[in-house]
Amino acid sequence: MLNDPTIDAVLIATSTGTHSDLIERATGAGKAVLCEKVDLSLARAEACQKAVARSGKPAMIGFNRRFDPNVAALKAAADKGEIGKPERLSITAFDPAPAPVAYIKVSGGLFRDMMIHDFDMATFIMGAAPVLVRAAGASIVDPAIGAAGDVDTAVVTLTCAGGRIAVIKDSRRA
Repeated sequence: MLNDPTIDAVLIATSTGTHSDLIERATGAGKAVLCEKVDLSLARAEACQKAVARSGKPAMIGFNRRFDPNVAALKAAADKGEIGKPERLSITAFDPAPAPVAYIKVSGGLFRDMMIHDFDMATFIMGAAPVLVRAAGASIVDPAIGAAGDVDTAVVTLTCAGGRIAVIKDSRRA
């Protein structure tokens, strides 16, 4: 596919640990790229960014929830003042079932694999990055997730400028 001259762009929808290599291969082959995340390692993500810049091809990193019609409508209504200025936001998310432990071990964990989407959605809706983050997590749904070094249930409070607060609750439910 990367050698096919009729293909101009690539959507990368694989597990996060494969993204940097695939982004570099695709842009190196002259393809534009859309990918959700880059890498679990900041150093690796920065190296990927440099490789993309050298290729001269566009690469867009886009968290998918910003493009959900309901989230986009909420953001548009907030921006227009139709629902008031966002002061407090509560996001609750549940996976339909715990991920397999083999995946948990390479995923980056609940915070970087699942909750990162909620962090992005919260900052998108609130219109600001947090100035303070508080987090608590535990493994209470699936003991195997805890044994793998991750949590399956977490609550994060993001405090934005002006005291605006976003609370995120995520769980990998059974």
